[in-house]
Amino acid sequence: MENIVKHSWRDVTINEYFNLRSKVEEATSDYEKEIIKIAFTYGLEEDEIWNKRISDVKNMQKNTYWLSDISISKDVKFKKILIEDVLYDVNADMQSFTVAQYIDFQTFFPKRVQKTNYIGNILACFITPKNNKYGEGYDVQELVKKINENVDIKTANEMIFFFLKRYLHSIKVMHIYFNWQMKILKMMKMKKYKTKIEKLEKMVKEMEENISAGLPLLTMYQN
Repeated sequence: MENIVKHSWRDVTINEYFNLRSKVEEATSDYEKEIIKIAFTYGLEEDEIWNKRISDVKNMQKNTYWLSDISISKDVKFKKILIEDVLYDVNADMQSFTVAQYIDFQTFFPKRVQKTNYIGNILACFITPKNNKYGEGYDVQELVKKINENVDIKTANEMIFFFLKRYLHSIKVMHIYFNWQMKILKMMKMKKYKTKIEKLEKMVKEMEENISAGLPLLTMYQN
């Protein structure tokens, strides 16, 4: 069977990316890291690379340059995605999320930078089988497995960037509205609005924290 050479992150699934990252992080020398990257790029066993001539390995190394750059497109939008020849819906509107869907997103999103692969879990919060509601009529964990095995890591990062951008936009809109509503109630100076004002103040503060935390993440996903 002919080995398939990888030319970009579009050729690397989410699972493959995390396996490569784990191997590189465990490597004890720069030489070992380069061998791992070359073997990964050419679909070969690492022992095969160690046994090649230095001149051949240097030539092969030239084709691994793309591994140092995982920049993404900022303007990609997603409404559908094809996974294993099946078309799935993509819903980036968190206002329409179910409680379970939103809780799952809040659970897995903070873990995206960990060594363990949570990317599929995050994407599964937005991706559903056509005409299905979240978690209804299908196995969410089976979908997570399909996403990790079939979606390339560059598309995955672009999707997360897209979702995060939409999420922050909705927070900003709500922040403006609730802040305005709170100011109106304060101007009315009526005691019966005290509890409502306190709730609004808490919501506004939480939104400001989310916006502050989210903007650096947008920058990270652009790099």
